Amino acid sequence: MATERLQLIGCYYQQAHDELVRMTTARVHCRQLAEDVVHDAFLRVMTSDTMVMEQSLPGLLYRVVTNLLFDRWRRWNHSQRFLRAMTASDLCCEDTATATAMHELTTMLTDTFSRLDAESARIMTMSVMEEKKVSEIADELQLPYKRVENRLYAARKTVRRQLLKVI
Repeated sequence: MATERLQLIGCYYQQAHDELVRMTTARVHCRQLAEDVVHDAFLRVMTSDTMVMEQSLPGLLYRVVTNLLFDRWRRWNHSQRFLRAMTASDLCCEDTATATAMHELTTMLTDTFSRLDAESARIMTMSVMEEKKVSEIADELQLPYKRVENRLYAARKTVRRQLLKVI
């Protein structure tokens, strides 16, 4: 049963991968990001416990891709609001509680980043604060793409773990 499920998903991957990438590229205007999102969608479907049938697979994958895009947009939007709040010059004058909370959050992030090794901290800073893509970071640091991706994954995991302790 599990092998049939994986064969069905694999077959659909071969048939619809390019179409899903084109659809996603039209939304995000970046082929590399679109390929990452589609790949993540197929992996999520493969590893989920959701019942997959040939008729429901296209709709399921479309929904997973759409949800992944919304998640990425939500994270980007949240980081933009955070950066705008951090750079607002009149923040401390209007709302002291917000300014204090932002300062504490910035301190926690800085402290957590300092616990990472130098390479991971630099990669994480470039990703979060400078909003650079993995490919841009890899090019700038002259590191293999997969190494940057793996370091970023491990750094996010560490940061998440440290912030959960504090929060």
